[in-house]
Amino acid sequence: MKSRKALIVLMERTKRPMIVTAGKIMQLTLKTFMTTINRTYSLIAVLKNYQ
Repeated sequence: MKSRKALIVLMERTKRPMIVTAGKIMQLTLKTFMTTINRTYSLIAVLKNYQ
């Protein structure tokens, strides 16, 4: 019963999107995080090309 209650709490928490605020300036969601990672990777690839 205890694990079932914990599972229900976990499922309820995952319904809401996780948002991290960076210095009260911008909200970091999974979408913005992935965009940042993709752009960073692209920039590194371009910089490595010029070495």
